[in-house]
Parts: sequence; C-alpha cells; structure tokens
Amino acid sequence: MAGAGDDVVHLVARQLSTFARLRALSDFDLYFIGIHEVFGGYAETSGGYLLDG
Repeated sequence: MAGAGDDVVHLVARQLSTFARLRALSDFDLYFIGIHEVFGGYAETSGGYLLDG
C-alpha cells in the first residue's frame, strides 16, 4: 500500500502535461484565426462614423 500515493502523483503529472499541450494547441489555432480576420476583414465598421454630424 506504500506505492499507492506514487500512482496519484504520476497521474496528476500526466494530466498537467496534457493540459499544457492542449493550451499550446488552442493558442496556435487562435493565432491563425486572428491572422485570417485581419487580412480578410473590412477596415471600417458597418455602423458608420462615430463623430459624423
């Protein structure tokens, strides 16, 4: 029963490394979505000018 705590430590360490990989993947996907929006969008808003009187 002395080794039961070691299994929990290894499980937690494995889960944390998986979360770190997923976070890196989500940052990678958001980076490419952001680049697409910058080059594919319009420079002006569709609502018009704010100070147009």
